[in-house]
Amino acid sequence: MDKTTNPAKIYRSELFRTPLTIEKKLGIWIDRTGSSRSNAATVPAGYRILGLYAFVNIVKGRGFFCTDSADPQPLSSGNIIVLTPKTPHRYFPETEWETRWIVFGGPEAAQLEKAGCFKSDNTIWRDKRDIFGTTFESINSIMDKEDLSSIIFRKSMLLSLIADLYTAQFSIQKSKENSLIENAINELKKRYTEKNALIETVRQSGLSENHFRRIFKKYAGISPKAFVLNQKINHAKELLSKGCSIKETSLMLNFDDLFYFMRLFKKLTGISPGKYL
Repeated sequence: MDKTTNPAKIYRSELFRTPLTIEKKLGIWIDRTGSSRSNAATVPAGYRILGLYAFVNIVKGRGFFCTDSADPQPLSSGNIIVLTPKTPHRYFPETEWETRWIVFGGPEAAQLEKAGCFKSDNTIWRDKRDIFGTTFESINSIMDKEDLSSIIFRKSMLLSLIADLYTAQFSIQKSKENSLIENAINELKKRYTEKNALIETVRQSGLSENHFRRIFKKYAGISPKAFVLNQKINHAKELLSKGCSIKETSLMLNFDDLFYFMRLFKKLTGISPGKYL
């Protein structure tokens, strides 16, 4: 059977330690850290519910991450799996890999999830600068210490790691969205005379209409519809200056209503198309 197909079994992890009283008072604590090397023979038989939060870093190798409600996602070196307490999941190597992890819990971690820091539709993060590795080594070196300074240090390092990783993912997402909108703008510049240019461009983006409109306006400063209309009116100026009639210009630019075209032209240019001839 394909390793990525969904097994039926779901089980709850019983591996955790009881946090110290001071750790509970501080609101977030690290349960454990660790690392391992494994091969394809270690594929889990079912889905695990961890009951805690965790970052699992793929140090070397490739593999897959699965939940009980989503298709398998590929993993590679530098990826970080973000695990939440209630999501049934499993992950395993394609052939062999090396992983390391930080497991944590507490009410502050739950508040971070509620605030949107850990999302079920964004479970694989990319760590291009190996932020995780440096922090992991620092935390791992004092996991056996129970003095107050070590406990506070572990918490501060964990929160710093969460902030740095989250900021890096936001930057990656923003870069992807900017690239997507740049492509959309180039497409609209080529196709603005077509009746369904905007509808087709939104469809090709893979985004919902509302999300597309929101990030387009944030990037370009105007709505997608306003952008298309501006392109049409700029073209209309060229056509009118070359001697095309108002009606011809309106038809060439696929305006269904001549009077709407005339009103829009005046609104955007300050003069009527008749005076532009």
